[in-house]
This record gives sequence, C-alpha cells and structure tokens, in this order.
Amino acid sequence: MDSLLAVFGEAFEDHDTYGSRRPSGDYLRKLLNSYYFVALIAKEGQAVIGGLAAYELKKFEQERSEKFDLSKRPRRSRDRRAAKGSSTP
Repeated sequence: MDSLLAVFGEAFEDHDTYGSRRPSGDYLRKLLNSYYFVALIAKEGQAVIGGLAAYELKKFEQERSEKFDLSKRPRRSRDRRAAKGSSTP
C-alpha cells in the first residue's frame, strides 16, 4: 500500500495528502478486509507503476455511493502527465 500511495501522490501532485500521515498497518489490514474497499496495483518488474483504489462512500444528498481513484506513474521518456482519477455518480 505504501507504493500505491506514493504513485497516487506523484500522479495527483499531492505528496502531502498521500505521504505525510500514512495509516498504520492495522488500519490498512482492516480496510483491505472490509467489504467496501478494494485496491489493485499494476507492476513493471518489482515497481508499482499504477493502481486503482475503489471504495464505497455513501452520499446523503442523493441515493448514490460510488467513488474510485485511478493513477499511474508518468513515463520518464514520454508523456509526463498522469491519469488524474475519476468518480462515478
């Protein structure tokens, strides 16, 4: 999860949010064992180069509850822009 958080911090240009107060191992184990959260990573060799974090966030203004973050590390030799994430109503 640390590697995925680093990818998100780089892709979203928000190292403070994704790196300054990382959750404990116990918190992450509980999150990963929950029914409302899933994390997937993409690797190139041993390096995490992208990922998806999907979780349920129940809204109060409408009957909806979906959200996900998707990012990848920018290629050094090509396009330096990263996927910025998406949310679905």
